[in-house]
Amino acid sequence: MNRRFLLIVLAILGILSLSLYLYTLRIGDLRAHILPFEYVFFALFVIYLLALVVVLKAELPAIPTIAIVVGFALIFRLVLLFSPPTLSDDIYRYVWEGKVQAAGINPYTTYPASQELRFLRDKSIYPHLSSKESYAPYQPVAQIFFLFIYLLKADSVFFLKFILILFDMGSIVLIIFILKELKIDLNRALIYAWSPLVVFEIGHGGHVDALIVFLLLAAVLARLKSKPILTGVMLGLAIPIKLYPIIMVPAFLRKRDFKMPVFLAATIGLIYLPYMKAGWQIFRFVFRFQEGPHFNAGLRYFLFRVLGGYNVRVDEIFLLFSLVVLTTASLVVVLKEERTNHEFISHIFFLAALFVVLAPFLAPWYLIFVVPLLCLKPRPSFLYLSGAVMLSYLLYAYQPWQLPDWVRYVEYLPFFFLLTLESIFGNRGLSQKLKDDISGASEGCLDHQAKSSPP
Repeated sequence: MNRRFLLIVLAILGILSLSLYLYTLRIGDLRAHILPFEYVFFALFVIYLLALVVVLKAELPAIPTIAIVVGFALIFRLVLLFSPPTLSDDIYRYVWEGKVQAAGINPYTTYPASQELRFLRDKSIYPHLSSKESYAPYQPVAQIFFLFIYLLKADSVFFLKFILILFDMGSIVLIIFILKELKIDLNRALIYAWSPLVVFEIGHGGHVDALIVFLLLAAVLARLKSKPILTGVMLGLAIPIKLYPIIMVPAFLRKRDFKMPVFLAATIGLIYLPYMKAGWQIFRFVFRFQEGPHFNAGLRYFLFRVLGGYNVRVDEIFLLFSLVVLTTASLVVVLKEERTNHEFISHIFFLAALFVVLAPFLAPWYLIFVVPLLCLKPRPSFLYLSGAVMLSYLLYAYQPWQLPDWVRYVEYLPFFFLLTLESIFGNRGLSQKLKDDISGASEGCLDHQAKSSPP
């Protein structure tokens, strides 16, 4: 088929998507009008899948395709910059914790509703906080980021969203560089750039996961270029935001490479130092992460469903099981001799997939960090989940808020089914060509990597 025609088709799909993102502004409060939002989102997801077919099935010229992809990606996000974050209140907590620190108070030693912080209460940020009696849930890199943004522009949700969108666009650039380093189709960047999940959760919701994704991708690129010090620093900055990136550390380890783990540990240590007066209170929220029933639980939910309801003892066993599985998987990755970039990418994806499957709950924005990996290793299972996970917002359609069982069935059962098929039969349809490309490129880089590796 004529390439120029396909580029026009891609641009038309971008225009259709843009019209729907603009319509989102007319909806206003997405939480209060959750059904219209769901219709818009899944219409966008269908257009997104059509765009993927155009890009993945046709060998389009890189420069005009990337221009269309990146140009529309930026416009999508800038449109949603003007939509108030109503699906989640998290960004208001970001601004609040920056405000607390600007007042010289450690955010880990107090909580918004405390009398100590009464003088900071305002009409623009404080009323939007959803967990006023909870201590700071975010780790020190996030806290430093919140403080820095607050000092630049106080009490501004808009400005914070804008900065996070810049990081998100930076992630798209990093994905393109990673694809170029691996000598595979740069147009695969569309998988992340046009993902409605990513666009809404960052452009609308303003989640700090945008910063995590940027740092993780920087670490991946540094690792591919055999820069262990930079790899360690980037990972060391990504982990002390929400901690979950720690699951991927084993994939970055290399034999006889002591620089990466040393700089990783040093970076984390320096980051935590200013907040150490709070002691173990820094991890207070982490200890509560696994407790009790949770929003949009996956495998954990089905386990309790089979057993007839939530059970504390079974929950403890599931936690222990998850830790054993993750630890075993980490050891396998560390001990397995890695020779190609394909294996490195596979190890990252494997560990990230385990995290998603075993997570006690899965908020939609928690899936953002997996989407860039789909550019490198397309998986129908996670592509499906990146759309289906937005059904979890249907809890806002019920009073009191609750997530109906059918949502979890629609969201997770096809995901687990596809994941099982991929595990048994492989993923020949979407990723075999990628595997061949990466393996071929990696073999040509082996000598360079061996020479670049520390003695």
